[in-house]
Amino acid sequence: MKNITYKDYITEIKAQYEVEKKGIYASYLSKPSPALLNDFCKILKQKGLSQKDSMILETFYNLPNFDVDKFRPICNFFKGKTSAPNQDILDVMALLVNLQPRPLGDFLKSKHNPPKNHAIDKTESSVVLSNKPMDLLPKKMIPSSRNRLLILICLFLCLSIIVYWNFKRENSCLEWQNNRYIEVACNKEINGFAELNTKVPYNERLLLLRRIIPNDTITYFKNGKAVIWYCKMDEDHIELFNQPGHHPVTNKPLKAITEYIIERYLK
Repeated sequence: MKNITYKDYITEIKAQYEVEKKGIYASYLSKPSPALLNDFCKILKQKGLSQKDSMILETFYNLPNFDVDKFRPICNFFKGKTSAPNQDILDVMALLVNLQPRPLGDFLKSKHNPPKNHAIDKTESSVVLSNKPMDLLPKKMIPSSRNRLLILICLFLCLSIIVYWNFKRENSCLEWQNNRYIEVACNKEINGFAELNTKVPYNERLLLLRRIIPNDTITYFKNGKAVIWYCKMDEDHIELFNQPGHHPVTNKPLKAITEYIIERYLK
């Protein structure tokens, strides 16, 4: 490896500048001026600097007869107007473009090997990527044998539950008890005799049917429409239900309640 000199430091500063002038501080570096670079240094100080970086700026700002125009040689170098800046501004330029290692003393001691080009060679990059064994790329996407087994077990369990549920529904009936339908086995027997005449095929909608005991808190109408249905049991008696359908015992159709029915049977 060749010896590192301050000229390599200058080369690296310029290369790093070409990168940084397109970065988040482009407004200060893309078209640098003494005033902009002075403002940029203030921003860097506000963000917090290492002890070495603080010394770099302190030394620069303490130069004899300092004024903002001291940044002009830096501007000229960044703009390509000069290629041999004075050594007393090298570390400030390295700080402005965030070149590591810095200052010059650290750079010269490092095993730094200046790259030929800071920009990524897209052609070279694509060649390197294409040299990777293709079977290595999707390995994480292919489930392991254990994962495949777990997936198959889960699918089998889900299918079994669906089949069992459908079978259960096909072999279930509903029976009216008190004020609602209850799910029962279709082959239920009492005293050895099947009571098929009291059962109906399973129907989820029928599970919602309820017989309602009349009371003063019932709302019979909403927005002018009946929300209670009735079935006339005899001349003086009706039964109320919460939805339309058929009476679970007599199989008579349930009718929407009216003001007349309320006055006639419920008051």
